Amino acid sequence: MEATIVRTAGEYVHVRLKDGQVLPAALRGKFRLEEHNFTTPVAVGDAVRIRIEEGIAVIEEILPRHNWLVRVDPSHAYRRQILACNIDQALLLVTVESPFTPLRYVDGFLVLCEAYGVLAGLAFTKADLKLRPRSQNKRND
Repeated sequence: MEATIVRTAGEYVHVRLKDGQVLPAALRGKFRLEEHNFTTPVAVGDAVRIRIEEGIAVIEEILPRHNWLVRVDPSHAYRRQILACNIDQALLLVTVESPFTPLRYVDGFLVLCEAYGVLAGLAFTKADLKLRPRSQNKRND
């Protein structure tokens, strides 16, 4: 049976079945023991083959990826962290005020998407705060 990984948190993984049901999942030992340069062998968006045992999906196979977004793992410079894979489009929410999104984040996001062949989009939020005088933007706590 095929499923899509929708959540990862350390060793904990959740998959969505074709009927929309979300189940906790476990990686077979071979995936954890294989030598790889990534923080984890699976990422959100991975298509996988599973079998269900006592309400838990056991990941038997990781299907080929179409694309991915990868960065250097902040805690291990020699390893990579897969942020997401099999992506149709990535959207960055950019705040123009409170807090301001630094342009280097926007640049980095656009370069990352271009490098890995992912369609990128930007959505600007909090634009209404930029229209008011700065003194009115501060909260009165």
